[in-house]
Amino acid sequence: YWPAATGAVRIDGLTAGPLLIHHVLANISVSGTSLTIASLDADSLLGHLHAQGSIFAGGDSPAWHLSLAGSHIAVPQLAALFHQHWGAGRADIQTQFTMNGWSLNDLATSANGTFTWTWNHGSLGTAPPLDRFTRWTAHGTIANSRLTLTSSTLWPSGHHAPIPVSGSISFGHALYLTLGSSKPGDTNPVATVSGILSQPVVHHVKAK
Repeated sequence: YWPAATGAVRIDGLTAGPLLIHHVLANISVSGTSLTIASLDADSLLGHLHAQGSIFAGGDSPAWHLSLAGSHIAVPQLAALFHQHWGAGRADIQTQFTMNGWSLNDLATSANGTFTWTWNHGSLGTAPPLDRFTRWTAHGTIANSRLTLTSSTLWPSGHHAPIPVSGSISFGHALYLTLGSSKPGDTNPVATVSGILSQPVVHHVKAK
């Protein structure tokens, strides 16, 4: 059991694996086998991070309940955490999830939750329409070590109509995406995207 405590923590700089975090201000409380993060604010990835949640360590493995938000996050810096290059732009990201365990494998395989992102003025190193886009929004679920898009829209750069996006992205960054729609009368291009985030491959589907 941990000794009971409540208070505020200020840290000028903190390293969490490859992630560098600056100007950390956290309000936390500890009681028994539970740690509660009432709020945590910090600067990182050229943007701002906010977190809330709890960790319960009284069972066979610790149970995590977290809510994270990142605003104006630089996508190149985010990709660098995984030693990859995903392209340009800034992103606003929100996620709420639960997971169990200490190891990265246990945390990844047990993660369940939801996410949203808005990726502005972005690009990926591949063919249109992912080569340059004004905005890409997505809402979805986290489960089975992947992000599944439940609602997503891509706005290509230039005067192009928005394109619906469906599919999933694995925690290993593998892409299983469909751009556009095959519904009768829909004028959006239809394509699939495979590969990984750092090397996506767009396969345009010929109209039948």
